Amino acid sequence: MPVCLLLRGGLERFRQKGGKMKPETEGKEFVKEFKVCPACGSKERFFETLVADLRERGLTSPGWGYYLDAKRGVVFDKTKEAVLLIGSTMPAFAFYSDICVDCGTIYVVKLQKMTAQKSLDVPVPSNLPNRAERRRNGGGQNILFNNPLMS
Repeated sequence: MPVCLLLRGGLERFRQKGGKMKPETEGKEFVKEFKVCPACGSKERFFETLVADLRERGLTSPGWGYYLDAKRGVVFDKTKEAVLLIGSTMPAFAFYSDICVDCGTIYVVKLQKMTAQKSLDVPVPSNLPNRAERRRNGGGQNILFNNPLMS
């Protein structure tokens, strides 16, 4: 949380607010969007204009976006991962940044707080042949049709 606030306007404002999130957002999921540059007040963003151009030409999906940087993560102590039960919830975050066209300031344009749930990692079998191997060895037939376990 302090990193996002530092990007948005500095450590002083974070300290003036007591270094805590607002009570109405504490413990809840939320999405906060910043529409203007914190340095100059401009509404024009570099990657947003590029995406708008692609959207006008019909080359993107309606909800698609692109950002300078997009980070997601779960906040937890890695040394305690083994003792966390399957289904345990932990706080998670995501933030997206862009560049102001007028002054060049890099700032967070979207900030999200959410929860994540611990689950089992499903192992992917590594002994299945890839597409090229199936064509070479099986005459182009799909492995699922020749597999007695899958019938």
